[in-house]
Amino acid sequence: MTGQPIAYETLIAYAAGELAEDEAASIAAHLAVDPEAAATVARYRAVRDVVAGDDSVAPPAALLARAKAIFPRRPREATGPLAALRRVFADLSFDSRSGLALAGYRGAAATGYQLAYESEAGDIDLQLEPVGDPATAPVSPWRLLGQVGLDAETPGVRVALTAAVGDAPPVEVEADPHGVFATEVTPGKYELTITLPTAVMVVPELEIG
Repeated sequence: MTGQPIAYETLIAYAAGELAEDEAASIAAHLAVDPEAAATVARYRAVRDVVAGDDSVAPPAALLARAKAIFPRRPREATGPLAALRRVFADLSFDSRSGLALAGYRGAAATGYQLAYESEAGDIDLQLEPVGDPATAPVSPWRLLGQVGLDAETPGVRVALTAAVGDAPPVEVEADPHGVFATEVTPGKYELTITLPTAVMVVPELEIG
């Protein structure tokens, strides 16, 4: 197997520990000679570790909405160096809800799913799952875990989700130096933007929920 590329979904299944022992050993041997495949496995495990170590409790969505309503809203305009950054649109390269995805790669919750995007500025891996009872997924918050593919440690990478409908302020978080980030949002359609030192990666239509 070491002489042929390995499918993305197979790498993720390996990283999640879902392969048989003999197949896992073959994948491990391939990773030793394929740095790109090894990086994919490392990115997935980094996001998984964030999930395992996150014991925080999110405040109710209604409480967050009331708190945000206290503050006046002003148009957000890019100024200074950020105004000159080029916008690079990312293309969807993997969706675990498609027929090509492995059944075991959908996560513990049946309504959770994974997405991967590619662009000339970098790659984005996302994992989305409802918070709490999957039966309430259409109305309850969803957790978004992701990682931006970076060539080196890069502090200060900003991630923003802007709702396609309504005037709610964007949800913004900062990724860690390895590009890993996590946040919670209500179901809906968003524009995802990731501000890097040299460009802004854009996913124009990210549907959550």
